[in-house]
Amino acid sequence: MEPLEFLKSKIADFPGYGEDDSRRRSDELVRSYLGEAVAGLEERLGPLDAALGQRLGDLLLRVGFTNQAAYKIYEDAARTKSDYDAMAAADAFAVEVADRAPSEPAELPAFFNEVGEALDRRDATMSGAVAFAP
Repeated sequence: MEPLEFLKSKIADFPGYGEDDSRRRSDELVRSYLGEAVAGLEERLGPLDAALGQRLGDLLLRVGFTNQAAYKIYEDAARTKSDYDAMAAADAFAVEVADRAPSEPAELPAFFNEVGEALDRRDATMSGAVAFAP
Protein backbone atom coordinates (compact mmCIF):
# COMPACT_ATOMS: atom_id res chain seq x y z
CA MET A 1 0.00 0.00 0.00
CA GLU A 2 1.32 3.44 -0.90
CA PRO A 3 2.29 5.62 2.11
CA LEU A 4 -0.38 8.27 1.48
CA GLU A 5 -3.06 5.61 1.05
CA PHE A 6 -1.84 3.93 4.25
CA LEU A 7 -2.00 7.22 6.18
CA LYS A 8 -5.53 7.88 4.96
CA SER A 9 -6.57 4.39 6.07
CA LYS A 10 -5.13 4.91 9.56
CA ILE A 11 -5.99 8.55 10.29
CA ALA A 12 -9.51 9.80 9.68
CA ASP A 13 -9.69 12.82 7.39
CA PHE A 14 -5.94 12.79 6.68
CA PRO A 15 -5.64 15.70 4.23
CA GLY A 16 -2.36 14.93 2.51
CA TYR A 17 0.23 17.51 1.51
CA GLY A 18 -1.13 19.49 -1.44
CA GLU A 19 -1.75 22.82 0.33
CA ASP A 20 -0.19 24.76 3.20
CA ASP A 21 -3.11 24.08 5.54
CA SER A 22 -3.17 20.41 4.57
CA ARG A 23 0.55 20.01 5.27
CA ARG A 24 0.18 21.73 8.63
CA ARG A 25 -2.81 19.56 9.56
CA SER A 26 -1.08 16.39 8.37
CA ASP A 27 1.89 17.19 10.59
CA GLU A 28 -0.41 17.69 13.58
CA LEU A 29 -2.33 14.48 12.90
CA VAL A 30 0.78 12.30 12.57
CA ARG A 31 2.34 13.75 15.73
CA SER A 32 -0.97 13.29 17.54
CA TYR A 33 -1.26 9.67 16.40
CA LEU A 34 2.24 8.94 17.64
CA GLY A 35 1.65 10.97 20.79
CA GLU A 36 -1.43 8.98 21.73
CA ALA A 37 0.56 5.76 21.49
CA VAL A 38 3.28 7.19 23.73
CA ALA A 39 1.00 8.98 26.20
CA GLY A 40 -0.92 5.88 27.21
CA LEU A 41 2.11 3.78 28.03
CA GLU A 42 2.63 4.76 31.66
CA GLU A 43 -1.03 4.22 32.46
CA ARG A 44 -1.10 0.83 30.73
CA LEU A 45 2.27 -0.46 31.90
CA GLY A 46 2.38 0.89 35.43
CA PRO A 47 4.77 3.29 37.06
CA LEU A 48 8.01 3.70 35.15
CA ASP A 49 11.45 4.03 36.65
CA ALA A 50 12.99 7.50 36.56
CA ALA A 51 15.00 6.97 33.38
CA LEU A 52 12.08 5.59 31.39
CA GLY A 53 9.80 8.27 32.81
CA GLN A 54 12.24 10.93 31.61
CA ARG A 55 12.43 9.41 28.13
CA LEU A 56 8.65 9.25 28.00
CA GLY A 57 8.40 12.92 28.97
CA ASP A 58 11.00 13.93 26.39
CA LEU A 59 9.15 12.07 23.64
CA LEU A 60 5.84 13.61 24.65
CA LEU A 61 7.39 17.05 24.24
CA ARG A 62 8.70 16.13 20.80
CA VAL A 63 5.35 14.85 19.57
CA GLY A 64 3.51 17.73 21.16
CA PHE A 65 5.26 20.45 19.21
CA THR A 66 6.38 20.88 15.64
CA ASN A 67 10.14 21.14 15.15
CA GLN A 68 9.97 24.77 14.06
CA ALA A 69 13.38 24.83 12.37
CA ALA A 70 12.63 21.76 10.23
CA TYR A 71 9.07 22.80 9.51
CA LYS A 72 10.10 26.28 8.33
CA ILE A 73 12.39 24.73 5.68
CA TYR A 74 9.65 22.27 4.72
CA GLU A 75 7.02 25.01 4.50
CA ASP A 76 9.22 27.23 2.33
CA ALA A 77 10.23 24.40 -0.02
CA ALA A 78 6.73 22.94 -0.23
CA ARG A 79 5.41 25.88 -2.20
CA THR A 80 7.65 25.09 -5.16
CA LYS A 81 7.22 21.32 -5.39
CA SER A 82 4.46 18.80 -5.76
CA ASP A 83 6.24 15.56 -4.76
CA TYR A 84 5.54 14.72 -1.15
CA ASP A 85 6.35 11.01 -1.34
CA ALA A 86 9.30 11.30 1.06
CA MET A 87 7.20 13.09 3.66
CA ALA A 88 4.38 10.56 3.29
CA ALA A 89 6.90 7.72 3.73
CA ALA A 90 8.36 9.30 6.88
CA ASP A 91 4.86 9.90 8.26
CA ALA A 92 3.79 6.34 7.43
CA PHE A 93 6.85 5.04 9.28
CA ALA A 94 5.85 7.12 12.33
CA VAL A 95 2.34 5.67 12.26
CA GLU A 96 3.70 2.13 11.89
CA VAL A 97 5.91 2.72 14.93
CA ALA A 98 2.92 3.99 16.91
CA ASP A 99 1.02 0.84 16.04
CA ARG A 100 3.82 -1.22 17.59
CA ALA A 101 3.39 0.31 21.05
CA PRO A 102 4.51 -2.33 23.51
CA SER A 103 2.42 -4.31 25.94
CA GLU A 104 5.33 -5.16 28.25
CA PRO A 105 7.52 -2.73 30.24
CA ALA A 106 10.68 -4.52 29.08
CA GLU A 107 9.88 -3.47 25.49
CA LEU A 108 9.79 0.25 26.31
CA PRO A 109 13.47 1.12 25.69
CA ALA A 110 13.39 -0.32 22.17
CA PHE A 111 10.05 1.33 21.46
CA PHE A 112 11.29 4.70 22.69
CA ASN A 113 14.29 4.32 20.37
CA GLU A 114 11.93 3.65 17.46
CA VAL A 115 9.79 6.68 18.31
CA GLY A 116 12.90 8.85 18.42
CA GLU A 117 14.02 7.43 15.08
CA ALA A 118 10.60 8.12 13.53
CA LEU A 119 10.69 11.72 14.75
CA ASP A 120 14.27 12.15 13.55
CA ARG A 121 13.29 10.83 10.10
CA ARG A 122 10.35 13.23 9.92
CA ASP A 123 12.57 16.16 10.92
CA ALA A 124 15.28 15.18 8.43
CA THR A 125 12.74 14.83 5.65
CA MET A 126 11.13 18.18 6.47
CA SER A 127 14.47 19.93 6.55
CA GLY A 128 15.51 18.41 3.25
CA ALA A 129 18.49 16.64 4.78
CA VAL A 130 17.17 13.21 3.82
CA ALA A 131 14.50 11.87 1.53
CA PHE A 132 13.25 8.88 3.51
CA ALA A 133 12.04 6.08 1.29
CA PRO A 134 9.76 3.30 2.51
